[in-house]
Parts: sequence; structure tokens; C-alpha cells
Amino acid sequence: MRIRRTVWIALLAGLAFAGILVARFPAVWAAGALPPWLSCDDVEGTVWNGTCTGLTLRHQQAVGDLAWQLHPLRLLAARLAAHVQLTQGTAFLNADVEWGPGHRLHGRRACTL
Repeated sequence: MRIRRTVWIALLAGLAFAGILVARFPAVWAAGALPPWLSCDDVEGTVWNGTCTGLTLRHQQAVGDLAWQLHPLRLLAARLAAHVQLTQGTAFLNADVEWGPGHRLHGRRACTL
């Protein structure tokens, strides 16, 4: 009976650790999964709410600074949804984007140039 209690405590501790790791997963760790043609000078925050300063395409074309906030409850519907803001100088683009089954990307945007 004592072994069973120890196993339950270890299992709960492992689940708590995994939950904390998922909730606070650093965006800089996920930046390694970016395609080779996309790069950031600096990545901060978590994968849920973070920033990428100095976003660059093909290591040549400066895009600007990107900030995002994921909506985790949409994951329950098998969709990845986020509010993103891209800023370059005084111009900016705000968008709510959602990607779901069938690889369809939906978005609503507002921009100022």
C-alpha cells in the first residue's frame, strides 16, 4: 500500500511539472522550429504570449517586430488561434488568425500605414 501511495505522488508531481512546463514554455525554445528562411534577432516571452524583434525573411528582407497572443481554449476545437501584431516603424498590422483542420487559415485584420 505504501508503494501505491508513492507511485501516485510521483505521478501527480510529474503531471504538475509537465503542466508548468507547457504553461511557461519559452518562445526562444520554439524559435528553433522556425523554417530556415525566417529568423528573429531576439525572441522573448512564452509560446502563448511573446515577441520576436527583428523578424527577417531569407536573412535579407526586414519585416519588423512581431508580437502574438495565442488563445489556448481554441486548441480544444483542434484550432490554433492567435492575435498577432506586426510593427515596422510607424506602420502596423493587427490580425486575429486561426488555423484549423484542412490547413485553412482564417483571419481578420486592421492595419495602418
